[in-house]
Amino acid sequence: MPIWLGTIAVLAALFIVDGLIGQLFMTRNREFRVVSVAGNIRAQRRWIVLKGFSNPLEPFIEGMEAVTDGPMLVVHYGLCPEAYLLFDAILEGLRTLDGPREIAIYGHSRGGHIGRAFLKWYEASGSPHGPINELFLDCTPGNPDSLPAPTWVRAAMRGFLKVYKGGPILALIVALGNLYSRRKMPAPLDNTANKALYKRYARGLMWYNNRSWVLEMLSMLNERLPNSPQLTNARVIYIAAKDPSRDKLVKQTVAIEQWPIVFPGMTIRAEENVGHAWPLEQPATYRRIFDEELMSDR
Repeated sequence: MPIWLGTIAVLAALFIVDGLIGQLFMTRNREFRVVSVAGNIRAQRRWIVLKGFSNPLEPFIEGMEAVTDGPMLVVHYGLCPEAYLLFDAILEGLRTLDGPREIAIYGHSRGGHIGRAFLKWYEASGSPHGPINELFLDCTPGNPDSLPAPTWVRAAMRGFLKVYKGGPILALIVALGNLYSRRKMPAPLDNTANKALYKRYARGLMWYNNRSWVLEMLSMLNERLPNSPQLTNARVIYIAAKDPSRDKLVKQTVAIEQWPIVFPGMTIRAEENVGHAWPLEQPATYRRIFDEELMSDR
């Protein structure tokens, strides 16, 4: 047998065994769920909070509690196969969540795509539990070309992840990738940030559920924005880095060119303290952004 053929056979066997181990022992947190957080029922808005790619749920909830005082629903995607199942669960959460009638959606990174789709679905359903007044897109990519990977890498990953569902090898690669990204894109924490909470977040990001990681990555690689405007009654606010080079995960200049096709009246908030940051890193900045944008609707 030629050496190259033997090498391919060994690698294939390695990934098969790796995938089997992943399926048997590394598929925790399979169920999607919507977590309800009480908050201040006299606040300006109820919140629907949609986490970004591979963000660990519990630290994410605690981080958002530091910047929003209203009741909120935080969505954990799990291995949910269909968007409408998530949307139905959010709808049920809104039905039971006390607070003001008006709603704001916050989507970090990939969560912004889910927020856009939910907004369309919800308004088409007649906004049954109150109007959505704002949709915040926080460093959200647009089409796949707004991701930093070259076209051929994205195509190869799509094909590979359709057959490989993750195992110890992927877990190690993701963990090492997170360590590398911390060097390339350090997260500056403001004086109000909870450093212990951030460490828990970083650990959760490094050791995210393998199967969920694969599904969420495929979702980003396959995401396509509509090529015509989406009619909505909500204000859309894109939170961006004033210096786009600080974001190594999204080409924000490309994304910011693509999103106004969907939302022509979109507001862009370019901030010094944003990179691919989110409220856990810069709570003071995000509190100010939310307060100012909610007040502008009054």
